[in-house]
Amino acid sequence: MLAIEAAGIGTWHWDIAASGIHLSFRSRELVGVSRESMGLSDFLSLIHPDDRDLVAQAFRHCRTNGGEYDIDFRALATVGEARWLCMRGRPRNLRAHGAEVRGVLLDMMRRKTAEEANSRLAAIVASSNDAIVGKTLDGVVTDWNRGAETILGYSADEIIGKSISLTLPPGHEKETAAILERIKRGERVEHFETRRRRKDGEIIDVSVTVSPVWDSSGRLLGASKVLRDITERQQTRQRLHDLQAELIHISRFTALGEMASMLAHELNQPLTAVANYLNGGRRLLEGGQTGNIPMVREAVERAAEQALRAGQIIRRLREFVSRGESERRVENLVKLIEEASALALVGAKEAGVRMSFDFDTRVAFVLADKIQVQQVLHNLMRNAVEAMQETSRRELTVSTLLLDHETVRVDVSDTGSGIAPEIAEQLFQPFVTTKRQGMGVGLSISRTIVESHGGRLWAEPNTGGGTVFRLTLKTIEGKEVVDGD
Repeated sequence: MLAIEAAGIGTWHWDIAASGIHLSFRSRELVGVSRESMGLSDFLSLIHPDDRDLVAQAFRHCRTNGGEYDIDFRALATVGEARWLCMRGRPRNLRAHGAEVRGVLLDMMRRKTAEEANSRLAAIVASSNDAIVGKTLDGVVTDWNRGAETILGYSADEIIGKSISLTLPPGHEKETAAILERIKRGERVEHFETRRRRKDGEIIDVSVTVSPVWDSSGRLLGASKVLRDITERQQTRQRLHDLQAELIHISRFTALGEMASMLAHELNQPLTAVANYLNGGRRLLEGGQTGNIPMVREAVERAAEQALRAGQIIRRLREFVSRGESERRVENLVKLIEEASALALVGAKEAGVRMSFDFDTRVAFVLADKIQVQQVLHNLMRNAVEAMQETSRRELTVSTLLLDHETVRVDVSDTGSGIAPEIAEQLFQPFVTTKRQGMGVGLSISRTIVESHGGRLWAEPNTGGGTVFRLTLKTIEGKEVVDGD
Protein backbone atom coordinates (compact mmCIF):
# COMPACT_ATOMS: atom_id res chain seq x y z
CA MET A 1 0.00 0.00 0.00
CA LEU A 2 2.85 2.38 0.77
CA ALA A 3 4.27 1.84 -2.71
CA ILE A 4 0.88 2.68 -4.26
CA GLU A 5 0.60 5.85 -2.19
CA ALA A 6 4.17 6.81 -3.12
CA ALA A 7 3.19 6.55 -6.78
CA GLY A 8 0.47 9.17 -6.22
CA ILE A 9 -2.36 6.64 -6.32
CA GLY A 10 -5.02 6.69 -3.58
CA THR A 11 -6.77 3.63 -2.16
CA TRP A 12 -10.31 3.26 -0.83
CA HIS A 13 -12.41 0.69 0.97
CA TRP A 14 -16.22 0.47 0.99
CA ASP A 15 -17.68 -1.52 3.88
CA ILE A 16 -21.01 -2.51 2.34
CA ALA A 17 -22.62 -3.71 5.56
CA ALA A 18 -21.78 -0.51 7.45
CA SER A 19 -22.24 1.59 4.28
CA GLY A 20 -19.02 3.39 5.13
CA ILE A 21 -16.20 4.66 2.91
CA HIS A 22 -12.60 4.63 4.14
CA LEU A 23 -10.05 6.76 2.25
CA SER A 24 -6.26 6.65 2.29
CA PHE A 25 -4.23 9.85 2.75
CA ARG A 26 -3.75 10.29 -1.01
CA SER A 27 -7.46 9.63 -1.68
CA ARG A 28 -8.42 12.27 0.88
CA GLU A 29 -6.13 14.75 -0.95
CA LEU A 30 -7.78 13.95 -4.27
CA VAL A 31 -11.36 14.47 -3.05
CA GLY A 32 -10.45 17.37 -0.77
CA VAL A 33 -11.41 16.08 2.69
CA SER A 34 -9.53 15.46 5.92
CA ARG A 35 -11.75 12.71 7.36
CA GLU A 36 -10.54 9.19 6.84
CA SER A 37 -14.01 7.60 7.09
CA MET A 38 -17.48 8.77 6.11
CA GLY A 39 -20.85 7.50 5.06
CA LEU A 40 -21.64 6.78 1.44
CA SER A 41 -24.00 9.76 1.26
CA ASP A 42 -21.24 12.03 2.63
CA PHE A 43 -18.84 10.68 0.00
CA LEU A 44 -21.38 11.29 -2.75
CA SER A 45 -21.72 14.91 -1.60
CA LEU A 46 -18.06 15.42 -2.57
CA ILE A 47 -18.85 14.60 -6.21
CA HIS A 48 -19.88 17.12 -8.83
CA PRO A 49 -23.71 17.28 -9.03
CA ASP A 50 -23.65 16.36 -12.72
CA ASP A 51 -21.75 13.12 -11.95
CA ARG A 52 -23.28 12.21 -8.57
CA ASP A 53 -26.11 9.97 -9.82
CA LEU A 54 -23.75 8.05 -12.13
CA VAL A 55 -21.39 7.30 -9.24
CA ALA A 56 -24.29 6.20 -7.00
CA GLN A 57 -25.64 3.92 -9.73
CA ALA A 58 -22.19 2.41 -10.17
CA PHE A 59 -22.03 1.66 -6.44
CA ARG A 60 -25.47 0.00 -6.53
CA HIS A 61 -24.61 -2.02 -9.65
CA CYS A 62 -21.36 -3.26 -8.11
CA ARG A 63 -23.13 -4.29 -4.90
CA THR A 64 -26.03 -5.98 -6.69
CA ASN A 65 -24.32 -7.65 -9.65
CA GLY A 66 -20.79 -8.07 -8.35
CA GLY A 67 -19.18 -6.47 -11.37
CA GLU A 68 -15.98 -4.47 -11.18
CA TYR A 69 -16.29 -0.84 -10.21
CA ASP A 70 -14.82 1.51 -12.87
CA ILE A 71 -16.00 5.05 -13.37
CA ASP A 72 -14.62 8.53 -14.09
CA PHE A 73 -16.11 11.48 -12.24
CA ARG A 74 -15.41 15.01 -11.09
CA ALA A 75 -14.76 15.56 -7.39
CA LEU A 76 -15.37 18.94 -5.75
CA ALA A 77 -12.15 20.13 -4.10
CA THR A 78 -12.27 22.24 -0.94
CA VAL A 79 -11.95 25.42 -3.05
CA GLY A 80 -14.87 24.36 -5.22
CA GLU A 81 -12.84 23.40 -8.31
CA ALA A 82 -13.73 20.18 -10.06
CA ARG A 83 -11.04 17.50 -10.41
CA TRP A 84 -11.38 14.53 -12.74
CA LEU A 85 -10.78 11.23 -10.94
CA CYS A 86 -10.90 7.59 -11.95
CA MET A 87 -12.29 5.19 -9.29
CA ARG A 88 -11.67 1.50 -9.78
CA GLY A 89 -12.45 -1.42 -7.47
CA ARG A 90 -13.29 -5.09 -7.10
CA PRO A 91 -15.98 -6.52 -4.75
CA ARG A 92 -15.22 -9.27 -2.24
CA ASN A 93 -17.52 -11.63 -0.27
CA LEU A 94 -20.70 -10.07 -1.62
CA ARG A 95 -22.78 -13.09 -0.53
CA ALA A 96 -21.12 -13.45 2.87
CA HIS A 97 -20.50 -11.54 6.02
CA GLY A 98 -17.94 -8.78 5.57
CA ALA A 99 -18.88 -7.85 1.99
CA GLU A 100 -16.70 -5.04 0.76
CA VAL A 101 -15.23 -3.30 -2.28
CA ARG A 102 -11.56 -2.29 -2.40
CA GLY A 103 -9.91 -0.24 -5.08
CA VAL A 104 -7.75 2.66 -6.17
CA LEU A 105 -8.38 6.35 -6.91
CA LEU A 106 -6.43 8.02 -9.73
CA ASP A 107 -6.02 11.66 -10.67
CA MET A 108 -7.21 11.89 -14.29
CA MET A 109 -6.83 15.65 -14.63
CA ARG A 110 -3.86 15.45 -16.98
CA ARG A 111 -5.52 12.81 -19.14
CA LYS A 112 -8.80 14.73 -19.27
CA THR A 113 -6.99 17.94 -20.06
CA ALA A 114 -5.10 16.18 -22.84
CA GLU A 115 -8.32 14.63 -24.15
CA GLU A 116 -10.03 18.01 -24.15
CA ALA A 117 -7.03 19.58 -25.87
CA ASN A 118 -7.07 16.82 -28.46
CA SER A 119 -10.80 17.35 -28.97
CA ARG A 120 -10.29 21.07 -29.44
CA LEU A 121 -7.38 20.44 -31.77
CA ALA A 122 -9.41 17.96 -33.78
CA ALA A 123 -12.21 20.51 -34.07
CA ILE A 124 -9.76 23.17 -35.21
CA VAL A 125 -8.19 20.84 -37.75
CA ALA A 126 -11.59 19.75 -39.04
CA SER A 127 -12.89 23.31 -39.44
CA SER A 128 -9.67 24.95 -40.69
CA ASN A 129 -9.81 26.64 -44.09
CA ASP A 130 -6.22 25.52 -44.64
CA ALA A 131 -5.59 22.01 -45.93
CA ILE A 132 -4.24 19.86 -43.08
CA VAL A 133 -2.93 16.51 -44.25
CA GLY A 134 -1.28 13.57 -42.50
CA LYS A 135 0.90 11.14 -44.40
CA THR A 136 3.28 8.28 -43.79
CA LEU A 137 6.99 8.43 -44.48
CA ASP A 138 6.19 6.81 -47.84
CA GLY A 139 3.86 9.65 -48.78
CA VAL A 140 0.59 7.75 -48.25
CA VAL A 141 -2.24 9.99 -47.04
CA THR A 142 -3.59 9.10 -43.58
CA ASP A 143 -5.57 12.22 -42.67
CA TRP A 144 -7.45 14.75 -44.83
CA ASN A 145 -9.56 17.61 -43.40
CA ARG A 146 -12.38 19.63 -44.98
CA GLY A 147 -9.93 22.40 -45.90
CA ALA A 148 -7.98 19.87 -47.99
CA GLU A 149 -11.19 18.80 -49.69
CA THR A 150 -12.02 22.41 -50.56
CA ILE A 151 -8.56 23.42 -51.77
CA LEU A 152 -7.51 20.25 -53.61
CA GLY A 153 -10.93 18.89 -54.62
CA TYR A 154 -10.51 15.31 -53.37
CA SER A 155 -12.79 13.96 -50.66
CA ALA A 156 -11.22 12.13 -47.72
CA ASP A 157 -12.60 8.81 -48.99
CA GLU A 158 -11.01 9.38 -52.39
CA ILE A 159 -7.51 10.22 -51.19
CA ILE A 160 -6.85 8.50 -47.84
CA GLY A 161 -4.70 5.43 -48.44
CA LYS A 162 -3.37 6.81 -51.70
CA SER A 163 -0.15 8.64 -52.53
CA ILE A 164 0.05 12.38 -52.04
CA SER A 165 1.75 12.50 -55.46
CA LEU A 166 -1.76 12.69 -56.96
CA THR A 167 -1.67 16.39 -56.13
CA LEU A 168 1.68 17.08 -57.82
CA PRO A 169 1.64 18.95 -61.15
CA PRO A 170 4.08 18.02 -63.94
CA GLY A 171 7.65 18.99 -63.12
CA HIS A 172 7.16 18.65 -59.34
CA GLU A 173 7.44 14.86 -59.12
CA LYS A 174 10.67 14.89 -57.08
CA GLU A 175 9.46 17.51 -54.64
CA THR A 176 7.62 15.21 -52.21
CA ALA A 177 10.55 12.80 -52.03
CA ALA A 178 12.92 15.66 -51.21
CA ILE A 179 10.59 16.97 -48.49
CA LEU A 180 10.14 13.51 -46.96
CA GLU A 181 13.91 13.06 -46.85
CA ARG A 182 14.14 16.20 -44.74
CA ILE A 183 11.29 14.96 -42.52
CA LYS A 184 13.13 11.66 -41.99
CA ARG A 185 16.05 13.71 -40.70
CA GLY A 186 13.68 15.33 -38.21
CA GLU A 187 13.67 18.68 -40.04
CA ARG A 188 10.70 20.99 -40.47
CA VAL A 189 9.92 22.63 -43.82
CA GLU A 190 8.28 26.04 -43.33
CA HIS A 191 6.36 28.28 -45.74
CA PHE A 192 7.60 26.56 -48.86
CA GLU A 193 5.92 28.20 -51.87
CA THR A 194 5.17 25.81 -54.71
CA ARG A 195 2.28 24.61 -56.88
CA ARG A 196 -0.27 21.81 -56.61
CA ARG A 197 -2.82 20.21 -58.94
CA ARG A 198 -6.47 20.00 -57.96
CA LYS A 199 -8.65 17.01 -58.79
CA ASP A 200 -10.14 18.96 -61.73
CA GLY A 201 -6.64 19.57 -63.13
CA GLU A 202 -6.36 23.24 -62.17
CA ILE A 203 -2.86 24.26 -61.06
CA ILE A 204 -2.83 26.46 -57.95
CA ASP A 205 -0.12 28.30 -56.01
CA VAL A 206 0.30 27.12 -52.41
CA SER A 207 2.38 27.74 -49.33
CA VAL A 208 3.32 24.51 -47.55
CA THR A 209 4.60 23.79 -44.05
CA VAL A 210 5.54 20.18 -43.27
CA SER A 211 6.43 18.87 -39.80
CA PRO A 212 7.57 15.46 -38.54
CA VAL A 213 5.12 13.51 -36.35
CA TRP A 214 6.52 11.52 -33.41
CA ASP A 215 4.87 9.04 -31.03
CA SER A 216 5.21 9.18 -27.25
CA SER A 217 8.36 7.06 -27.37
CA GLY A 218 10.06 9.41 -29.83
CA ARG A 219 9.62 7.20 -32.87
CA LEU A 220 9.04 9.04 -36.17
CA LEU A 221 5.61 8.06 -37.50
CA GLY A 222 5.07 10.31 -40.49
CA ALA A 223 4.48 13.94 -41.43
CA SER A 224 1.77 16.54 -41.07
CA LYS A 225 1.30 19.15 -43.77
CA VAL A 226 -0.46 22.49 -43.65
CA LEU A 227 -1.19 23.79 -47.12
CA ARG A 228 -2.59 27.25 -47.88
CA ASP A 229 -3.94 28.40 -51.23
CA ILE A 230 -2.05 31.57 -52.19
CA THR A 231 -3.18 31.70 -55.81
CA GLU A 232 -5.09 34.95 -55.28
CA ARG A 233 -2.14 36.45 -53.41
CA GLN A 234 0.22 35.48 -56.21
CA GLN A 235 -2.15 36.91 -58.79
CA THR A 236 -2.37 40.13 -56.78
CA ARG A 237 1.42 40.22 -56.53
CA GLN A 238 1.69 39.74 -60.29
CA ARG A 239 -0.89 42.46 -60.92
CA LEU A 240 1.08 44.81 -58.68
CA HIS A 241 4.27 43.89 -60.51
CA ASP A 242 2.59 44.55 -63.87
CA LEU A 243 1.17 47.81 -62.57
CA GLN A 244 4.57 48.91 -61.31
CA ALA A 245 6.11 48.06 -64.67
CA GLU A 246 3.39 50.05 -66.41
CA LEU A 247 3.92 52.99 -64.08
CA ILE A 248 7.65 52.88 -64.74
CA HIS A 249 6.91 52.74 -68.47
CA ILE A 250 4.56 55.72 -68.21
CA SER A 251 6.95 57.64 -65.98
CA ARG A 252 9.71 57.14 -68.54
CA PHE A 253 7.52 58.58 -71.25
CA THR A 254 6.69 61.46 -68.92
CA ALA A 255 10.38 61.87 -68.23
CA LEU A 256 11.00 61.83 -71.96
CA GLY A 257 8.69 64.80 -72.35
CA GLU A 258 10.44 66.55 -69.50
CA MET A 259 13.79 65.71 -71.01
CA ALA A 260 12.73 67.18 -74.34
CA SER A 261 11.87 70.42 -72.56
CA MET A 262 15.06 70.24 -70.58
CA LEU A 263 17.16 69.72 -73.69
CA ALA A 264 16.04 73.06 -75.01
CA HIS A 265 16.93 74.55 -71.63
CA GLU A 266 20.23 72.75 -71.05
CA LEU A 267 21.55 72.79 -74.63
CA ASN A 268 21.06 76.51 -74.99
CA GLN A 269 24.41 77.30 -73.33
CA PRO A 270 26.71 74.95 -75.30
CA LEU A 271 24.95 75.74 -78.58
CA THR A 272 25.12 79.46 -77.88
CA ALA A 273 28.81 79.03 -77.09
CA VAL A 274 29.31 77.17 -80.39
CA ALA A 275 27.65 80.00 -82.29
CA ASN A 276 29.68 82.64 -80.45
CA TYR A 277 32.98 80.86 -81.05
CA LEU A 278 32.23 80.32 -84.74
CA ASN A 279 31.02 83.89 -85.24
CA GLY A 280 34.18 85.14 -83.55
CA GLY A 281 36.30 82.93 -85.78
CA ARG A 282 34.44 84.13 -88.87
CA ARG A 283 35.09 87.78 -87.94
CA LEU A 284 38.77 87.00 -87.41
CA LEU A 285 38.96 85.36 -90.83
CA GLU A 286 37.21 88.31 -92.42
CA GLY A 287 39.91 90.54 -90.97
CA GLY A 288 42.34 88.86 -93.31
CA GLN A 289 45.25 88.97 -90.85
CA THR A 290 47.41 85.87 -90.76
CA GLY A 291 48.27 86.56 -87.13
CA ASN A 292 44.68 85.72 -86.22
CA ILE A 293 44.98 82.12 -87.42
CA PRO A 294 45.91 80.70 -83.95
CA MET A 295 42.91 82.53 -82.43
CA VAL A 296 40.65 81.18 -85.18
CA ARG A 297 41.97 77.66 -84.56
CA GLU A 298 41.29 77.99 -80.82
CA ALA A 299 37.77 79.30 -81.49
CA VAL A 300 37.02 76.35 -83.77
CA GLU A 301 38.42 73.90 -81.21
CA ARG A 302 36.30 75.44 -78.44
CA ALA A 303 33.23 75.29 -80.69
CA ALA A 304 33.95 71.63 -81.43
CA GLU A 305 34.29 70.89 -77.69
CA GLN A 306 30.93 72.49 -76.97
CA ALA A 307 29.31 70.65 -79.89
CA LEU A 308 30.64 67.33 -78.51
CA ARG A 309 29.43 68.28 -75.07
CA ALA A 310 25.95 68.93 -76.42
CA GLY A 311 26.00 65.51 -78.07
CA GLN A 312 27.07 63.89 -74.80
CA ILE A 313 24.23 65.59 -72.98
CA ILE A 314 21.70 64.27 -75.48
CA ARG A 315 23.14 60.74 -75.37
CA ARG A 316 23.28 60.56 -71.57
CA LEU A 317 19.78 61.93 -71.11
CA ARG A 318 18.40 59.59 -73.75
CA GLU A 319 20.03 56.61 -72.02
CA PHE A 320 18.75 57.80 -68.68
CA VAL A 321 15.15 57.79 -69.96
CA SER A 322 15.42 54.49 -71.82
CA ARG A 323 17.27 52.54 -69.11
CA GLY A 324 16.38 54.47 -65.98
CA GLU A 325 19.95 54.19 -64.72
CA SER A 326 23.26 56.01 -64.78
CA GLU A 327 26.68 55.17 -66.18
CA ARG A 328 28.67 55.81 -63.03
CA ARG A 329 32.44 55.92 -62.77
CA VAL A 330 35.00 57.09 -60.26
CA GLU A 331 35.42 60.83 -60.84
CA ASN A 332 37.59 63.55 -59.27
CA LEU A 333 35.03 65.74 -57.50
CA VAL A 334 36.99 68.99 -57.67
CA LYS A 335 37.64 68.56 -61.39
CA LEU A 336 34.01 67.65 -61.98
CA ILE A 337 32.80 70.84 -60.25
CA GLU A 338 35.36 73.10 -61.91
CA GLU A 339 34.48 71.81 -65.38
CA ALA A 340 30.77 72.32 -64.73
CA SER A 341 31.37 75.86 -63.48
CA ALA A 342 33.49 76.82 -66.50
CA LEU A 343 30.44 76.67 -68.73
CA ALA A 344 27.85 77.70 -66.17
CA LEU A 345 29.69 80.94 -65.35
CA VAL A 346 30.11 82.18 -68.90
CA GLY A 347 29.26 85.89 -68.66
CA ALA A 348 28.81 85.76 -64.88
CA LYS A 349 31.89 87.86 -64.15
CA GLU A 350 30.68 90.58 -66.47
CA ALA A 351 27.36 90.50 -64.61
CA GLY A 352 29.18 91.26 -61.35
CA VAL A 353 28.98 87.76 -59.85
CA ARG A 354 31.85 86.86 -57.55
CA MET A 355 32.59 83.13 -57.60
CA SER A 356 34.33 81.18 -54.82
CA PHE A 357 35.05 77.53 -54.03
CA ASP A 358 35.48 75.85 -50.66
CA PHE A 359 36.51 72.21 -51.09
CA ASP A 360 36.84 69.73 -48.23
CA THR A 361 40.34 68.27 -48.67
CA ARG A 362 39.20 64.97 -47.17
CA VAL A 363 37.13 64.26 -50.29
CA ALA A 364 38.85 63.36 -53.55
CA PHE A 365 36.65 61.00 -55.54
CA VAL A 366 32.97 60.25 -56.04
CA LEU A 367 31.07 57.54 -57.88
CA ALA A 368 29.03 59.40 -60.49
CA ASP A 369 27.91 59.77 -64.07
CA LYS A 370 30.06 62.78 -64.91
CA ILE A 371 27.83 64.27 -67.60
CA GLN A 372 24.64 63.93 -65.56
CA VAL A 373 26.09 65.36 -62.35
CA GLN A 374 27.72 68.21 -64.24
CA GLN A 375 24.34 68.97 -65.79
CA VAL A 376 22.86 69.18 -62.27
CA LEU A 377 25.64 71.48 -61.07
CA HIS A 378 25.45 73.56 -64.24
CA ASN A 379 21.70 73.99 -63.75
CA LEU A 380 22.08 74.97 -60.07
CA MET A 381 24.84 77.47 -60.80
CA ARG A 382 22.98 79.06 -63.73
CA ASN A 383 19.89 79.35 -61.53
CA ALA A 384 22.03 81.01 -58.83
CA VAL A 385 23.45 83.54 -61.29
CA GLU A 386 19.99 84.39 -62.61
CA ALA A 387 18.60 84.65 -59.06
CA MET A 388 21.11 87.41 -58.27
CA GLN A 389 20.43 89.60 -61.33
CA GLU A 390 18.39 92.10 -59.33
CA THR A 391 20.47 92.13 -56.13
CA SER A 392 23.42 94.33 -55.31
CA ARG A 393 25.36 91.57 -53.52
CA ARG A 394 26.14 88.80 -55.96
CA GLU A 395 28.18 86.01 -54.41
CA LEU A 396 28.10 82.42 -55.64
CA THR A 397 29.84 79.75 -53.57
CA VAL A 398 30.27 76.06 -54.32
CA SER A 399 31.54 73.99 -51.39
CA THR A 400 31.95 70.35 -50.44
CA LEU A 401 31.70 68.68 -47.03
CA LEU A 402 32.42 65.08 -46.05
CA LEU A 403 29.41 63.91 -44.00
CA ASP A 404 30.65 60.38 -43.28
CA HIS A 405 33.00 57.79 -44.75
CA GLU A 406 30.75 57.24 -47.78
CA THR A 407 28.80 60.49 -48.31
CA VAL A 408 29.81 63.96 -49.46
CA ARG A 409 27.55 66.99 -49.64
CA VAL A 410 27.93 69.61 -52.37
CA ASP A 411 26.43 73.07 -51.68
CA VAL A 412 25.63 75.73 -54.27
CA SER A 413 24.73 78.94 -52.43
CA ASP A 414 23.74 82.36 -53.73
CA THR A 415 22.87 85.76 -52.26
CA GLY A 416 19.76 86.27 -54.35
CA SER A 417 16.26 87.15 -53.28
CA GLY A 418 15.49 83.65 -52.00
CA ILE A 419 12.51 81.43 -52.72
CA ALA A 420 8.95 82.32 -51.71
CA PRO A 421 7.42 79.85 -49.19
CA GLU A 422 4.53 78.97 -51.51
CA ILE A 423 7.06 78.00 -54.21
CA ALA A 424 9.55 76.26 -51.90
CA GLU A 425 7.17 73.37 -51.08
CA GLN A 426 6.75 72.44 -54.75
CA LEU A 427 10.07 73.65 -56.08
CA PHE A 428 11.15 70.27 -57.43
CA GLN A 429 7.87 69.47 -59.14
CA PRO A 430 7.83 69.64 -62.96
CA PHE A 431 6.83 72.99 -64.50
CA VAL A 432 7.21 74.93 -61.25
CA THR A 433 9.58 77.90 -61.72
CA THR A 434 10.43 81.32 -60.32
CA LYS A 435 11.70 82.58 -63.68
CA ARG A 436 9.59 84.63 -66.07
CA GLN A 437 10.84 82.67 -69.08
CA GLY A 438 11.55 79.39 -67.26
CA MET A 439 9.92 76.07 -68.09
CA GLY A 440 10.26 74.57 -64.61
CA VAL A 441 11.89 71.27 -65.54
CA GLY A 442 15.54 71.78 -64.58
CA LEU A 443 15.18 71.14 -60.84
CA SER A 444 12.77 68.24 -61.34
CA ILE A 445 15.20 66.46 -63.64
CA SER A 446 18.15 67.39 -61.42
CA ARG A 447 16.55 65.73 -58.41
CA THR A 448 15.78 62.63 -60.50
CA ILE A 449 19.42 62.42 -61.56
CA VAL A 450 20.74 62.85 -58.00
CA GLU A 451 18.32 60.27 -56.60
CA SER A 452 19.34 57.80 -59.32
CA HIS A 453 22.85 58.14 -57.83
CA GLY A 454 21.49 57.20 -54.40
CA GLY A 455 21.69 60.79 -53.14
CA ARG A 456 19.38 63.66 -52.19
CA LEU A 457 18.78 67.16 -53.53
CA TRP A 458 17.07 69.85 -51.49
CA ALA A 459 17.04 73.60 -50.90
CA GLU A 460 17.42 75.72 -47.77
CA PRO A 461 17.47 79.47 -47.07
CA ASN A 462 20.99 80.90 -47.11
CA THR A 463 22.16 82.71 -43.98
CA GLY A 464 22.03 86.42 -44.75
CA GLY A 465 19.74 86.00 -47.73
CA GLY A 466 19.49 83.85 -50.82
CA THR A 467 19.28 80.09 -51.23
CA VAL A 468 21.51 77.06 -50.73
CA PHE A 469 20.95 73.97 -52.87
CA ARG A 470 22.48 70.87 -51.32
CA LEU A 471 23.06 67.49 -52.95
CA THR A 472 24.76 64.33 -51.72
CA LEU A 473 26.90 61.84 -53.61
CA LYS A 474 28.70 58.61 -52.76
CA THR A 475 32.38 59.03 -52.05
CA ILE A 476 35.12 56.58 -52.99
CA GLU A 477 38.24 56.24 -50.87
CA GLY A 478 41.58 56.37 -52.64
CA LYS A 479 42.28 52.68 -52.19
CA GLU A 480 38.97 51.88 -53.87
CA VAL A 481 39.63 53.92 -57.00
CA VAL A 482 39.36 51.76 -60.10
CA ASP A 483 38.37 52.41 -63.67
CA GLY A 484 34.63 51.94 -63.78
CA ASP A 485 32.11 50.74 -61.24
